[in-house]
Formats: sequence, structure tokens, C-alpha cells
Amino acid sequence: MTQKITVECPVCHHQFEVDLDDHQPVQTVYRNHDTTPETVKEYRFRCPEDGTYFIVPVTITED
Repeated sequence: MTQKITVECPVCHHQFEVDLDDHQPVQTVYRNHDTTPETVKEYRFRCPEDGTYFIVPVTITED
């Protein structure tokens, strides 16, 4: 299953779509808030317009 998200470059504000299945997270953080456990995966992307690298956190809530 592909999981596509739209990200925005913080420098030039160019928006583009990425498939998370094509990228490996640079960091994974597991959180346990009272009743709802969460996983936050941070992905590093490069803007195709200006070449800026930036980190995007993606939160996954487990049921």
C-alpha cells in the first residue's frame, strides 16, 4: 500500500508529493500518551526546486 503525502519546502514553499514507501525514516520515536500510542517517523526530503534538505515528522496513531 502506498502512502503518499504532500510536503512543502520551508525555503521556497514549493509543494510536492512524495511516497513514504520510497523513503526510509531518519528517526523513529515511540510515544505512549495515556490511552493512544503513537509512532512519529521523521523523514528527510530534498526540494526538487531549490535543493533544500528538510525533515518532516509523520505521526502514526495506533488503534
